[in-house]
Amino acid sequence: MVRLDPNDKTEFENFLTDEECTHLAYIIKRDEHKILGIPHQRRGNDYTGLTAKHTVYNIFNHADIRPLRIPERLFDLPLFQPSKEIWYDELWLQAWANCLHQGENINLHCHETIDKDNPYMHHTHGEGKQLYAMSIYLDGQDPNYTHWDGTPQRNVRGTLHVAGKYLEHQVKTNIHTTPRISIAMDVYWRYDSIMDNSLKRFLHIQRPTNLSTEHKRIALGKPNTTRDGHGIPPLTDKYGYNVGSKDWYESK
Repeated sequence: MVRLDPNDKTEFENFLTDEECTHLAYIIKRDEHKILGIPHQRRGNDYTGLTAKHTVYNIFNHADIRPLRIPERLFDLPLFQPSKEIWYDELWLQAWANCLHQGENINLHCHETIDKDNPYMHHTHGEGKQLYAMSIYLDGQDPNYTHWDGTPQRNVRGTLHVAGKYLEHQVKTNIHTTPRISIAMDVYWRYDSIMDNSLKRFLHIQRPTNLSTEHKRIALGKPNTTRDGHGIPPLTDKYGYNVGSKDWYESK
């Protein structure tokens, strides 16, 4: 497992092939007008175009995109490799398309903010929402760039960028007639109340069975799952051990 600081970023080259990028860009351009027709309620942000639909439509639900099984590939990333501390057996993600036409941009933003008056608001175990902000450039007039914490980085088709939730980033105004097309997603590895009643917004994916066999879990000492710490607390014995855990068995 590789940990990523919430103020840092990393990237994975060739997460998508050139052919997949071309396919995705074509579908997004072809159906842009249909997605723009989905009603949504403005929430005080200044997002426009397809980006503004991130709360009402998950691009990975598209019939011509779903067969690529992009969400399931996330389990192969070093970020989500199981460990004794956490199994990463479930992920929740919202994903959307960005299609920036000439004169459009994505303003400076991050994907989680701290309430200065109440820094522990929405926090779980003092850590806040457990998410990464991800994006993949698909097509556009090259060269073009994404600015991460003020530093420009040239976009490469198919490279998956993974940013911590506090890292600010932006896409400057597209000066070309060719649209700049990308997909972006928030990927949560712990369940959060934001997902309640948000079926159109979030996809829930589970680690494939062949990567989640019980003997592997036992070998890692019955690691925590992505839901631990939420809902009903684990049952403990009089010594404080979680019933059914490795420590509980060894205490017998």
